[in-house]
This record gives sequence, structure tokens and C-alpha cells, in this order.
Amino acid sequence: MIALVLALAAMAGPRTDGPGITLLAGEDWARRCYLHAVDTMPDEDAVRDCDRAVASQANIRGNLGASVVNRGVVRFRLGDYRAAADDFTLAIDGFGMKTARVFINRGLAWEMASGPDLDLEGLARADYARALKLDPDNEVALERLRQLERPYIEREVVFDRAVTS
Repeated sequence: MIALVLALAAMAGPRTDGPGITLLAGEDWARRCYLHAVDTMPDEDAVRDCDRAVASQANIRGNLGASVVNRGVVRFRLGDYRAAADDFTLAIDGFGMKTARVFINRGLAWEMASGPDLDLEGLARADYARALKLDPDNEVALERLRQLERPYIEREVVFDRAVTS
């Protein structure tokens, strides 16, 4: 099972709480954005709530990056893969969230946005490779690269839920 990784906005101070979970001090909109991101069936209101989280945290760099990642997860779950990739790019380039997990999220978004008329698999491969430079044993990145070597019809592509640990 492939997993998107969330950046959790919680009331606790900044800390890491196990693999895949980043806890950052947050407020109501950030918390709502996170809750939408963990929801396997978010609706369009989820994107608006995440937009509010991003707008309300303009001066809180860490929380803003976490909310941008979570908005990307929401957009991914809604099938808006290009917008999800844009959010993950903003988190990476704009907020320094250059972690293996965020590169994998963006790779997954590129992979899902790719199709017969738009080949984005090269971007996905590059993101999985960057994830492996940061975390050489990352099983998700290794598996996605293996799957991308297979013919499209034979690939295992399961992107139905986010896992935070």
C-alpha cells in the first residue's frame, strides 16, 4: 500500500513523533486542514479550510509548510494531482520541507497525473531518487521505482489512504 505522508498540525510544540508524523504548533484552521488530510474522503470544503490555514499562518513558517503539505494531500485525495504536486513543490522549495516523505508525495502526484498525453513519470522518478538520497532504505521510493520499470498495465498503484506512521 502506498502512503501519502501528512504534516500534522497539533497544539503540541514542534517535535517529531515517530516516522512520518511531524507535529507542529497549530491553530484551528491548521488542525482542520490536517483532519481533512487524514480523511480518506475529503470534500471541496477541505481545500477551502486548508487555504484558510495557509492564509492564517503566513508568519509561522513551520506551520505554513505543514499546512501546504496537508493541502497537497487533500488535493491528491480529491484527484487534483497537478495541484497536489504544486503544493508539494511549494513545501519543498518555499518552506524547506526537503524530506524523503515530501519528495515521495510529490512523486506520487506526478505519477498519478501522468497519462498517455502527459508523461510525468520522469519527474516522479527524479523525486523518488531524491528521496532515496535522503533515506537510502526508503521502501516506498524503492517500490515505486520498481513499479515504474514495469509496463503501465502491470503496475500496482494503490493510493487510497494516508498513513502517518
